[in-house]
Amino acid sequence: MTLRFAVMKTICKYNNSRAKWLSSAEVHVHKINMGQADTRAGAPTLFQVVQQRIRLRHLSHFTEKQYLYWIRNFVRYHKKRHPREMGTLEVEQFLSYLAIQREVAPSTQNQALNALVFLFRDVLEQDLGKFKNIRWAKRRETIPVVLTQSEVQALLSTIKSGSQQSIIAQLLYGCGLRLTEALNLRVKDIDFGQAVIMIFEAKGNKDRILPLPKALVKPLKLQIERTQFIHNSDLKKGFGRVSLPYALVKKYPNADKSFAWQYVFPSYKLSRDPRSGDIKRHHLYDSIMESALAQAVRACKIDKKVSCHTFRHSYATHLLESGKDIRIIQELLGHSDVKTTMIYTHVAKGRIPRCESPLDLLTLKGNNVPDEEELKLSILPVSPEIELRQEPEVSQVLEQNVISKPKNIEAVNQRQITSNTYWRRFSLNRLKIWFLDIKNQISSFLC
Repeated sequence: MTLRFAVMKTICKYNNSRAKWLSSAEVHVHKINMGQADTRAGAPTLFQVVQQRIRLRHLSHFTEKQYLYWIRNFVRYHKKRHPREMGTLEVEQFLSYLAIQREVAPSTQNQALNALVFLFRDVLEQDLGKFKNIRWAKRRETIPVVLTQSEVQALLSTIKSGSQQSIIAQLLYGCGLRLTEALNLRVKDIDFGQAVIMIFEAKGNKDRILPLPKALVKPLKLQIERTQFIHNSDLKKGFGRVSLPYALVKKYPNADKSFAWQYVFPSYKLSRDPRSGDIKRHHLYDSIMESALAQAVRACKIDKKVSCHTFRHSYATHLLESGKDIRIIQELLGHSDVKTTMIYTHVAKGRIPRCESPLDLLTLKGNNVPDEEELKLSILPVSPEIELRQEPEVSQVLEQNVISKPKNIEAVNQRQITSNTYWRRFSLNRLKIWFLDIKNQISSFLC
């Protein structure tokens, strides 16, 4: 226990010293005041100013994380030079590095360019005229992956019935929701009286109303009862708060503890709000839903690239196949332009052009069509007996070697076992020496 405590103490000390070094490096290199270098105590860093400008424009928390990530990478790529000292050449070098060396997708490259444009235009307030020569990466039009109704039914039945993941999966397919829209649902957003679900502040900061499927009424009611039980237990322990949009917590001080604002799918544990720093119960993490779906895909042996967004593609495609108007589907999905919805016409069964292949015409007229037995024989691998009959000389040599030298084979096996045992003992001894070295260093440091 003493050694374990010493190791944990050393790791914590290393992490704290590393965090202090990184923060001091960022403050030393990136101190700015309205875009000018500033080394005064208390002056905001570059990333703090970027955060302020992002929140001033009411961008999402995901956009804030991504913009900070790409700006940090841009500064580190150019050896921590201040962005005010850089221009078009440095941006082109960074984008070339992303496209050639890191081999990122066109959408990822455009996301990095968006972050840099925001940095130079909204934070450093520089003229973007010199960035006209920078070209955006051309995104290729991808065909969405769509599941059949039998595949959807198999996936929904494979996920544990009654769990939060099962209800979320049914919402994704039954209402065509995005994963973030389903996770951000609050108790007040579901109206069982009118049988509707209200989606607020979705992608593009848009709202919409969706019909509630009848099959989801009972599971959602049970889920809300489960959420109420968790909320009541949190209130007894002195918690029970939830994050609210904008400044509603100041306007309504007790709204963050009311049951109406709680998430329908709460997290399994309490967490600290990254903006306010308070202990709250957030919604379920998206990675939990993604891992549950991945397990279901493996269990059903579906050889497709399936993600949570595939349910949304399947929802739109199946509605289109059933004869629903594309304008209605556009409104249900929340698309601003009907061109975005038109992509589902390429994968709907009734919209795919059907014609007889010239290959089918040739095989119908020919007499060289293989039988099923011939196809099975051509797929089966060649057995070792057939190989030995094809090469009798080699087989005879192998038999002679095996019969004449059995002791040599046993000796080789014994040497392999001895070697494996030696390497196991060697690794354990190295591990013991490493722990003793750490213990001695800690004891000498404490003394």
